[in-house]
Amino acid sequence: MFDGWVALVIVVGIVVAVLLFAFGGPVLLIGIDLVWFVLAFVVGAIGRFVFGRPWRVEAYGPSGERRDWYVRGFGDAGRLRDTLQAEFDAGLDPSPDIRS
Repeated sequence: MFDGWVALVIVVGIVVAVLLFAFGGPVLLIGIDLVWFVLAFVVGAIGRFVFGRPWRVEAYGPSGERRDWYVRGFGDAGRLRDTLQAEFDAGLDPSPDIRS
């Protein structure tokens, strides 16, 4: 009834259709999730960097005490972290910023 090539094309078509049915939906949903993730990241980055939302630097003491400092800019947060580490290592007691 069918030639060798026609039968091969039909079998390959059926296999491809089954694979697309089994894996196409999940792959499509993963792609949609990745689009939402990238969109949320971009919106968060805009809020953090463009609108100047402050970064919070936290320090935890050995007794569980927590202190917070708020600074603008990623570079300033890193410099404050290094300064606080040096002050704590020197035995000083830096007080946290008061945020209104």
